Amino acid sequence: MRIAILMIALLYFVRLAGQQPSGEGVCGTEDIPDPDFQPHVFEEFHAQYQRAIGLRSVVKLPILPRIVRHSEGTGGFDPALLEKVLEDLNQRFAPGNIEFFYCGEPAFVDVSVFYDFDRSLYADSLATYNVPGAINIYFINKILNDDTFICGYASFPWLDQEYVVVKNSCALNTSTVAHEIGHYLGLYHTHSTVNGFELADGSNCRFSGDEVCDTPADPRLGSHNVSTDCDYTGRERDLNNDRYDPDPSNVMSYSRKACRDFFSEGQFTRMAFYLEKDRTGLNCLDLVSSNQVVTLPSVKLFPTPARDWLFMESEDLDLTDRQLSVDIYNGLGQLVRSGNAESYLNSGTLAIPLRGLSCGMYVLRWSNEKARGMQQFVKL
Repeated sequence: MRIAILMIALLYFVRLAGQQPSGEGVCGTEDIPDPDFQPHVFEEFHAQYQRAIGLRSVVKLPILPRIVRHSEGTGGFDPALLEKVLEDLNQRFAPGNIEFFYCGEPAFVDVSVFYDFDRSLYADSLATYNVPGAINIYFINKILNDDTFICGYASFPWLDQEYVVVKNSCALNTSTVAHEIGHYLGLYHTHSTVNGFELADGSNCRFSGDEVCDTPADPRLGSHNVSTDCDYTGRERDLNNDRYDPDPSNVMSYSRKACRDFFSEGQFTRMAFYLEKDRTGLNCLDLVSSNQVVTLPSVKLFPTPARDWLFMESEDLDLTDRQLSVDIYNGLGQLVRSGNAESYLNSGTLAIPLRGLSCGMYVLRWSNEKARGMQQFVKL
């Protein structure tokens, strides 16, 4: 009996593998289970959330757009198009009483090696440019993920990194930005199997698939099984040999992007759960003071490249401030060295030891209560 089940499962995997679209434009977010998810806690929240229908107030979430350009400041997403991105986003999330707004002017990340971003090389290095208090959305010319060009990816609430990354040409297709923010707020793909395969009859929907019961089981949609009229044309069957009847309009699917315009009530409930559980810091306070975007003092790092010591000078920044923190992150976005200005201060210059760090590219990030900034440097 066990062998028969394994053979059926193997044939199912083979059939699915042959149906996967391999072209450009899919999402690069890998569904990863929440290690701290407690079903009974979610069920209690779900019950309270359902009772509050009609009483729910609009949740306003701040966005900080970060446009990646060449080092000399050329190229990048046109800031004039950001209002259209926001309009499309708010249209998708309005049924869930979620509204987005831009927290200050767009920021620019002028790093040429990030312009056409190779995720296998630079991993989570974008996270070192994050500013707390908002959803940092990075607009990038191209995104390469495992030899495939993708439209975007995002971090789940239960991961350390916090960001949304979107390819410039996908930002205006009305669904990619919403799809990635869905991940940022705790949604899996509707075709997810990280929690097991969801059956077409929905009998295991609470703990399998995307763990949302009002989204039908999804064999993994795409242009191969969704028509240009947004109808499902596939004939896939689940492990019980029942035919799937998925929803090509769901934003979290891999359906044609022009078809994706719908979040279910269950998905909005899940997003509300993670907003309360893990995304409580989205308040814009760290970015705005007296209705003005905080300006970043300039600093000078030398020598470049550095070997045993990195020196930091600034005419605008008080390097004697005991509250000034100075942190170093590696190319994976991992904190590798941390200290405060007082511990590094030497004759008006910060002298930061680099001994023990491997050769490569790093980011120095400094911050105090009033301002923050970061710069790249190379360690020899």
